[in-house]
Amino acid sequence: MGRWLMALLLVMLSSLAARAAEAYACYTSTNTTLTFYYDNLRATRPGTTYDLNSGSNDTDWETSGTSYDVTRVVFNSSFANARPTTTYSWFYDMGNLQSITGISYLNTSAVTNMAYMFGLCANLTSLDVSGFNTANVTKMGGMFCGCSSLTTLDLSNFNTANVTDMQHMFDASQGLTCVDLSSFNTTKVTNMAYMFLGCNNLATIYAGRGWNTENVTNSSDMFLNCTSIRGG
Repeated sequence: MGRWLMALLLVMLSSLAARAAEAYACYTSTNTTLTFYYDNLRATRPGTTYDLNSGSNDTDWETSGTSYDVTRVVFNSSFANARPTTTYSWFYDMGNLQSITGISYLNTSAVTNMAYMFGLCANLTSLDVSGFNTANVTKMGGMFCGCSSLTTLDLSNFNTANVTDMQHMFDASQGLTCVDLSSFNTTKVTNMAYMFLGCNNLATIYAGRGWNTENVTNSSDMFLNCTSIRGG
């Protein structure tokens, strides 16, 4: 009997080890935390698990109504091996989100769409995106819109050479007083509509030689209600 049980255990362990790793998110209501994993342990996770979205599809945690309940996001160290191609709307409408832990484990080298990634995260007071690889990103529209509690954003490492859409990017981020876009290359951008709409405390925008609006076809109300901006 002992040998039979040992053999069965070995088979089960072998089967578990052989199961392919997958990227997924898991929400636990007891601590209102959404955790991102990349492993083969999904079936063992307590809570509700979700597939990651694709393209410009809404996330399952948003469509299920979970997003607004989330107060904390965690990237498990295993997620460093994941290569998502989109982060579209990942944290959209997380109005109660207070912290994001382990964001350095999010490898964005294959991501092409970051639109509305942090949209309406009104209670998020700090955000570290300094390690993001944005070389392949084409869409950043609404990325930080409605982040009204953020007072600083380090975008110095952003490579925007392939970005075409920046509409609503900082819309209604009233906490920002200064935005340094010196690293931005906007040669391919065609849409800057409402980019800084309602940023009524934004006084200074730094732009470098890469700031080029030759291909912009829509800049409607780009600075509407930006009542604190000074200079040219």
